[in-house]
Amino acid sequence: MKQNEICKCAQWVAPAEGCFQPYIRGEFLADNAQTARITICGLGFFELYINGKRVNEDLFVPVWSDYCAHPTLEKNRLLEVNTSHRIYCVRYDISAYVRQGRNTIGVLLGGGWFEKYDYGSRAKLCYFIEINQKNGEKAYAYSGKKLKWKQSYITSSKIMRGETHDYRLSTENWLADDIDLSGWEDVEIIPSPESDYYIQDCPTDKIIRYIEPKLVKKFVDFSIYDIGENTTGWPIIKIPAIRGKKVKIGYSEELKGTKNLYTDTMGEKHWDIYIGDGKERECHPHFLWQAYRYFSVPNCAKVTKCAVIHADVEVSSSLESSNNIINWLYDAFVRTQLSNIHCSI
Repeated sequence: MKQNEICKCAQWVAPAEGCFQPYIRGEFLADNAQTARITICGLGFFELYINGKRVNEDLFVPVWSDYCAHPTLEKNRLLEVNTSHRIYCVRYDISAYVRQGRNTIGVLLGGGWFEKYDYGSRAKLCYFIEINQKNGEKAYAYSGKKLKWKQSYITSSKIMRGETHDYRLSTENWLADDIDLSGWEDVEIIPSPESDYYIQDCPTDKIIRYIEPKLVKKFVDFSIYDIGENTTGWPIIKIPAIRGKKVKIGYSEELKGTKNLYTDTMGEKHWDIYIGDGKERECHPHFLWQAYRYFSVPNCAKVTKCAVIHADVEVSSSLESSNNIINWLYDAFVRTQLSNIHCSI
């Protein structure tokens, strides 16, 4: 399908060039609403809020696809890849979130794969809301020029590498009805990406379970924790109420001596950084997952628990034998597969 077949008259909007983690917010009316649904796509990833409440707990949506034509390198030569392209939109029933009269919609965007592989120079958003009224008529709301944007507290989000949060930039009431928008900017209307459009219908990433990590070693400045298995997800960290305090979380699949864990088995650096604003906060990434077993945390912060994250799919096999090695290999194989199923890949 084409973009206007899925999102009707909705326009693609974007923040300023170079911004991949903005807040975008707006309003819509819903008089005599009986049901409502939204069709939405935020590239790279998005989180949707209606009247201050998070709509669905899906992570890393929409699905990773070859969104549109983009430059790519082959043997150090810059090529333009012009094959078929797909963009997936997510459709949610938002009836339980919509109230009579004026409603607030907020979207937090992240770069994801869209930024990593240079599909564009900024995040972008498009949505279409369809409201079924009690009298049988329909009403509609679209993304367009009336939306406002502002840089969020997520200053960097590099998938497979780490996120940086500076809570001094946080706008606590960004979803409030009576927010002062004087510091916000108008979105820019941009051309629709040339692509085929689909409704996403595959399992999404979710928090599947939690693990209580165990302390491995405590040093003067930091401690190392073990979650007992190689998996994907993130630790939830409580940072101190000190403005400007930087808390850096390092990750590794292997325990490498007594140093902070900031490199993976391939030598690539990856970490998360949280900068405090004077309030105690629970922190975790939003638009990426970490692959790890061990992680290091400064002793000024506290570890709450660790979330295991992957696509919400069922394990359709089982195996139990008298051989413990075979049992371990089977369990490791299942965890390996699950840890590599993200963004519906």
